[in-house]
Amino acid sequence: MKSRRLAAIGVGALTALSFAIAGCDATGQGTGGATPTTAAPSSPEPDAKEALAKAVTELSKTSFKVNMGIGPLRSTGAMDPGAQQGQLSMAVSTGAANVTIETVLSGPDMWVKAAGIPGATDKWMHLDTAKLPANSALGVRPGQLDPAGAQRLVSSIATVERTGPGRYTGTLDLTKAVDQSVVNKSTLDELGDRAKAVPFEATVDAQGRLTNLKLSPGTIQGIPTVIDVTYSDFGTPVSVTKPAPAEVVEAPPAVYQLLGGG
Repeated sequence: MKSRRLAAIGVGALTALSFAIAGCDATGQGTGGATPTTAAPSSPEPDAKEALAKAVTELSKTSFKVNMGIGPLRSTGAMDPGAQQGQLSMAVSTGAANVTIETVLSGPDMWVKAAGIPGATDKWMHLDTAKLPANSALGVRPGQLDPAGAQRLVSSIATVERTGPGRYTGTLDLTKAVDQSVVNKSTLDELGDRAKAVPFEATVDAQGRLTNLKLSPGTIQGIPTVIDVTYSDFGTPVSVTKPAPAEVVEAPPAVYQLLGGG
């Protein structure tokens, strides 16, 4: 299924979560844009990678809004690393189905609610984040509030150069970023040699914070693929509302297993 494989690219775990939930009923039983071309730089600036790494680190110091797009998947959210809370909303439109996923994170607890999935509960599912591994397909958990996994992606930079004030281009070696929340083995197999030189573009604002990261891995399962993540509204207060107890059920064990936990 193309949409399932596309989601496995995994910028942000919510993409994977949508299909994890789609494979479970309420009891946990199984049931765009053009790709830009970026030439690899012949002589990378020695400080460009360091600047990008610092720009990603800045995301852990302030609240922000995030928008992500990958094929039929669109996510928007707001994160506050200092308060360890946030919310995400995702929509998946494949033509055959329209699915929405709402997620609320507050301290050690997370709640997820899905709509558009036959057999899924209409209540919020509570997740104990202590049961999730660091590389969970959710992408967000206490201490890790960047659903796009920018830190892991930037750590996989193979080549990079500064092309202007706050602007960078280069390539990523995704074989160095493989885990469930960023890119999994099946996607690496699909990319083949391309996985070692995936073109990317990044922008950083005047305060040294990452504002955009765009990856162009090319065609995957016949679909031209661009992964585009934007960060904005730095410092804006983030407030979340925990679901009422009557609207909550505990997530079944199968959901934890699909997310890489137990």
